[in-house]
Amino acid sequence: MTGNVLAVVIGVVVLALIVAIVVLVAVRASGRPSVEVQALARHGVVQIDRVPRTGGQRPDWLVTPLRRPGSSSSQRERIWFDSMFRHRMEPVLWSTVAPPFAALGESGSVDGIVSDGGG
Repeated sequence: MTGNVLAVVIGVVVLALIVAIVVLVAVRASGRPSVEVQALARHGVVQIDRVPRTGGQRPDWLVTPLRRPGSSSSQRERIWFDSMFRHRMEPVLWSTVAPPFAALGESGSVDGIVSDGGG
């Protein structure tokens, strides 16, 4: 019986790692800031600007903190903010941001639409 429980636990851990890797690859491949980061931009917490690249590369995004998230921001939005800026209010390139899996669980958001920064 103990062997079966151990096998199930190992299976769940391996599956969780696979899911985390797939989500990380999807975030990197999408090239767009997550839904939570886009919500922060809509609330005026961050500014997202497109950074053109040369040589046919996909554009990157510069995420600039404008202010700390307020009480109207969701917990997920605050987690993303803290993950990106690590208590330093300095702009970051989206391509360097790692999803905060430990705080969000396995289902970090990866889809969404981003403005081109014009506006």
